Amino acid sequence: MKSSNVFSDGNAMSIEEYSLHVANGEEMTDGRQTPPEIAAILASYGTTVLEMIDQLDPDQLLTDGSSFTQKEFRILALDDRAMAYLGLYYSEKILGAVDLRIFNETKEEAWRESSVAHLEKAAEYFEQYAAIINANYVPQHLARVGSFDVMEILEEVRKDVGIAQKWRPKKIQPSWNAPSNTEYFRKNQTEEEKGNP
Repeated sequence: MKSSNVFSDGNAMSIEEYSLHVANGEEMTDGRQTPPEIAAILASYGTTVLEMIDQLDPDQLLTDGSSFTQKEFRILALDDRAMAYLGLYYSEKILGAVDLRIFNETKEEAWRESSVAHLEKAAEYFEQYAAIINANYVPQHLARVGSFDVMEILEEVRKDVGIAQKWRPKKIQPSWNAPSNTEYFRKNQTEEEKGNP
């Protein structure tokens, strides 16, 4: 709910900016992709991958006499299925975040109810993702990420529903906006002209 833009030169509107436009009844006319459009793309990709994996039916390949290639194919197909569920999770999470921010601004209960519904669906998708990852990979400690246990992450994901259910509207300061490339380069040119590196 806090990030105001993705990249200074990106073509996507942030959840915050979009939600504030909707809450204020403003039109979005600058051509950037909105969070619901991005969510729809993720959902479309996720659904398509799941349909394709179901057609392949990788589970039927695994028998006592399965070759190494068949086993590898099945693992790859399961990874693809997991990533499809992760895409569906993010699709619903984006929509849940949008609706919760609109609720925060408008105090219209229907937006909170919609947010909760999206976040419940997101948790279901993440549970399906986590089940596949947990079955095929062991929890591990990574240098940059730290401890990675998908079942622990699932518990955190489930908490999002409760956060939305209990959310009370409050004043949220607008997020910091990175300068556009034009502003950034103009500022740097000015600094260089003054002799400041």
